[in-house]
Amino acid sequence: MKKIKYLKEKLFLSILFFIVVLLFYIFKIDCIYKTVFGIPCVCCGMTRAVFSAIRFDFISAFKFNPMFWSLPVIYLYFLLDGKLFKSKKLNITIISFIILGLVANWVIKIL
Repeated sequence: MKKIKYLKEKLFLSILFFIVVLLFYIFKIDCIYKTVFGIPCVCCGMTRAVFSAIRFDFISAFKFNPMFWSLPVIYLYFLLDGKLFKSKKLNITIISFIILGLVANWVIKIL
């Protein structure tokens, strides 16, 4: 197994990020991007979607943000230094499809 670069730092950032997201969820803080610009961001609804998915309410999760399923993939991509699979082309293809899905969902939301 290949050693992950900066694993401690990545885990620290992950925990910090999770705490911030949890605080936003608990205190019902609106999306900062939406508050400033008046339109939803690419990831709007993602927090509610993930918490719905954790409760196995996948219908609600999909309604909040249909790309909620991509978060574990993105996280693994980050954690594993961009090497989900041995094939670089496959890694790039999967991340490209996720980005396209997020952007397509965003465009649908703002229209």
